[in-house]
Amino acid sequence: MPQSKSISQRDAIALAKQGEPDLIATFLNYKLQPQGVEARVTKKQQHLLVLLEGQENSPDQQSMLNLFKQIASKLDPTQVEKIRVSGRQKGEDIPSWLQVIQVRDNIKPEGQLKGWLDSVKITPSLFSDSDQETDPKGKQGQRFLRFHLGLEDTALLPVNTVKEVLSVSGEKILAVPDTPASVLGIHNWRGEMLWLVDLNYMLGFSPLWEIENIATNINIIVLQVENQEIGIAVRQVETIEEHNWQKLQPPEGLFPDHILSYVQGYLTQASSIILDAQSLVKAFSS
Repeated sequence: MPQSKSISQRDAIALAKQGEPDLIATFLNYKLQPQGVEARVTKKQQHLLVLLEGQENSPDQQSMLNLFKQIASKLDPTQVEKIRVSGRQKGEDIPSWLQVIQVRDNIKPEGQLKGWLDSVKITPSLFSDSDQETDPKGKQGQRFLRFHLGLEDTALLPVNTVKEVLSVSGEKILAVPDTPASVLGIHNWRGEMLWLVDLNYMLGFSPLWEIENIATNINIIVLQVENQEIGIAVRQVETIEEHNWQKLQPPEGLFPDHILSYVQGYLTQASSIILDAQSLVKAFSS
């Protein structure tokens, strides 16, 4: 029996280093339960996706970031490239914050996982198969979702227009004939028909299929304006940031004419454009 227990522990450590989601979720829930935080963990290719839900409030971003930097230092960077952590209050649709951690940037020599497992009971079943502000200009400090646009650029969207962030398999997108080239198709979202649009293509950048393998999984930002929704497909979702809306520069003269109608302006402090969610939604819902 002692020998069998030792083997189980070694196996658990090896699996945890590879980013085994059930094991990491077990560790996180054991550690965070006293704080009223529940963790859900999934793995998509070499990305570890973690959703933290607080019973009364969104989990504290800084303390969670410190925790996940420690976890990143113990992972095998050949198995896990990034950890994408988001936090929200239970019952909310969208996270109040989102952070992407590069595993290789946090790796430490001889990082060990045994410390994770000292207080976690490992059982065979663990591995069994079996702020919604209506007017974002009403406050100076506003939250924005940053995401990749084109090959090297990023852009921002006001969080109050974002309903949900999804990862959708290309196999679950139904292509529709005789639609604009920027339209990927429709997706069954919460029992509703959601149009999915390649934002790169729509704004004159290289189409998503040229720079991403959209046959596997696509990052979708669901926008909602006046009870109308569309899903915009993007390369990658990064972080939720807070900026001063009143420092927005007018877009005229800064952007090409073909995207001007979809841009609200430029935030110098963020070095980024802010897209107009209302224009994007109405372009495909009218």
